[in-house]
Amino acid sequence: PVSLVFMVLLFLMSPWLGWCAVVGAVLQVFVGWLNERSTTPYMMEANRSAIGAQVYADGSLRNAEVIESMGMLQHIHARWLGRQREFLSLQAKASDNAGSFQAISKFLQTTMGSLLLGLAAWLLLHDKLAGGAGMMIMASVLGGRMLAPLAQVVTQWRAVVNARDAWDRLD
Repeated sequence: PVSLVFMVLLFLMSPWLGWCAVVGAVLQVFVGWLNERSTTPYMMEANRSAIGAQVYADGSLRNAEVIESMGMLQHIHARWLGRQREFLSLQAKASDNAGSFQAISKFLQTTMGSLLLGLAAWLLLHDKLAGGAGMMIMASVLGGRMLAPLAQVVTQWRAVVNARDAWDRLD
């Protein structure tokens, strides 16, 4: 909600600053959407793989005495380890993708602050920004702070996906 207040303040300073901030917010939401699209399939598959490995381990533990007496312990352990490696591989891919989008999101936030500072300086030089140099600095600060919550959503998106998958598993 505070981001909307900051956006309104930017529009009050100058419509150019407001629209520039809106474009930055739209780009930030787009990065969040891309983040979900790239990490969700890997996370869902990793969760399925982890559950499969756990079910396999539970089934093996129920029959541990029989498995050991038949000399199958190494084979059972190797099969479980293969499932565990698959889970870790999928989770690593999802983490790599999420990390990339997190970096893009932070870069976008920093760039927007600088872009708004530059645009405010240009507006100030052309006498289109009331309030002087103080408003130029305020535009930069407000623009960066406006995008901060959106950047945090992108950063924490993996937790949101995990919670959604856990909710789906309850069904």
